[in-house]
Amino acid sequence: MASYRVGHYEHGNGENLRGWHTGSGMLYWWAEGHGDQYSDAFWATVDPYRLPGITVSTKRLPDGAGAGWGDTCPPGRWVGGASDGAYAAVGQHLNGLESTMEAFKSWFFLDDAVLCLGAGIRSEDGVPVETVVDNRRTGAPLTVDGAAVVADELPEGAGGARWAHLEGHGGYVLPGGGPLRVLRERRTGPGAVSRDYVTLWLDHGTDPRDATYVYLLLPGATRERTRARAADAGWARVLANTSRVQGVHVPSLGLTAVNFWNPGTAGPLTASAPCAVLLRELPDGTATLTVADPRCDLDELTVTWRRPVTALVQGHPRLAGTTTGPSLTARFDGLAGHLGASCTITLRAAST
Repeated sequence: MASYRVGHYEHGNGENLRGWHTGSGMLYWWAEGHGDQYSDAFWATVDPYRLPGITVSTKRLPDGAGAGWGDTCPPGRWVGGASDGAYAAVGQHLNGLESTMEAFKSWFFLDDAVLCLGAGIRSEDGVPVETVVDNRRTGAPLTVDGAAVVADELPEGAGGARWAHLEGHGGYVLPGGGPLRVLRERRTGPGAVSRDYVTLWLDHGTDPRDATYVYLLLPGATRERTRARAADAGWARVLANTSRVQGVHVPSLGLTAVNFWNPGTAGPLTASAPCAVLLRELPDGTATLTVADPRCDLDELTVTWRRPVTALVQGHPRLAGTTTGPSLTARFDGLAGHLGASCTITLRAAST
């Protein structure tokens, strides 16, 4: 994830000249038996404008665009996230490389899934903007809403698709349906090396003003599990998906996770400043509250959880104080000096 601390990509000595968008939210995951997914001529043959997971302006760039040796840092400061060691809320305020494109991207890492949100997607480059759901180096069978995609190319894909499955890799769910587009192709790189690819993406149109997306990635899922998750509308609930706040609630995990791009409220959580918050309610009546300051600039942060809490079980050195009762108020000091790391406290929730 590119930020004011980390460049979009690094090129030099004539190498990696088309790695432009590797910092635009590229999401790597390995299915069982596919440990070479991102090797075996992947970089020589993949479409550099459709790297998996990225949101990108399709504006054409010259080889080696931007300063060399990683000095391509965009202005975005809110890049990072919070993790309690089991789950994570990760976000990126993305500014495109040599582009007017801007987007707010969140990934919520769960037991068997990654819930992906995008909001505030805008651009004035005069070209389409896309979010690449995935781009797998494979020729495996692809199913969209239960129907096999057999054409070598299907650029218009399935508008309104609810789910897709790539055999031997995993599944994809679009809650409420979405304008999914798919493409099967064989790509040839230097030295006449060729590889098969299956690409799934969302087209936000030319110069979008405030586009959004929601999709669920299911690494390793079978077709049956993908179909079942698509049919379970209540498995996860999106609390907010805007350029001010993005948050989700997963009842079966007792999990509420929110990326606050600005001070605000999502579901039962309120934050006084930009931050990442991860809340887990556990079967034994305790709950953990995890916060992080991805911008590394907060002197003070107050998080409120509108849920009866009877006691603080375990604190943290950055925790300055708590108020329990009908709701919880937790105040953290000095997060700027914590370098974006997560702070977790444990609470005793009241019986309901």
